[in-house]
Amino acid sequence: MRSIQVASALLERVNVLMRAGIASGPQAVSELELRIGEAQQTMPEIWNHLGDARNAIAATGGDVSEFDGLRGSLRTQLASTEIEGGTHLGWNGRTETIKTVKWDTEGFRRAVAARDALRKLRGDIDWVALERQQDAELAAAGSLTDTRWINLAKLAGLFAVAVAVVYLIKSLVN
Repeated sequence: MRSIQVASALLERVNVLMRAGIASGPQAVSELELRIGEAQQTMPEIWNHLGDARNAIAATGGDVSEFDGLRGSLRTQLASTEIEGGTHLGWNGRTETIKTVKWDTEGFRRAVAARDALRKLRGDIDWVALERQQDAELAAAGSLTDTRWINLAKLAGLFAVAVAVVYLIKSLVN
């Protein structure tokens, strides 16, 4: 079931987004806003994919009542409904913008439980083996954070600085 796989991948991403602030401490408002925005857009997508899987399973006669119970009593499909922001005067006399978010961890847990309920209904699929296969495919494909790309970016940055210095010296001489 492709929809369950997609929902699983999106759940992993939302988990990373929700935990990023906890692990790293205070963050810039712009970074937090990006994480909030991505999580807010992703959670409804998760439920859409799970709903598609639910409908496919129900069409074959599967008992989707556990899923329906989890989704039916869900307050919202968003990652958070408690986002606060404002400004205050900082210690240096400048206005500082602050933003806080309280993630809907209960909604996230329900999405995970709903995914697991659907997985149980598809006992013919070895979900662990499928995830291992996907992880292996991703590892084989490589990553943009590979050291080759990082070193290439460093070289490009050094080249740009060198060009800027040459240009600056040339404009001062003329």
